Amino acid sequence: MRLRRIAERTGCSLTDPRGITELSLALRAVRQTPKPSSAVSTGTKGTSKTANR
Repeated sequence: MRLRRIAERTGCSLTDPRGITELSLALRAVRQTPKPSSAVSTGTKGTSKTANR
């Protein structure tokens, strides 16, 4: 069920080896992308740990 929704939304075929490869690589890229840390400054005033010193 979940795979069918992914195929419908992305337009990739789950029976075509190229479509399966594209989805696999995209999933791997998403999993390997680092998540933003809460300690990283976003450039907004007051978010840095040293801003209030």
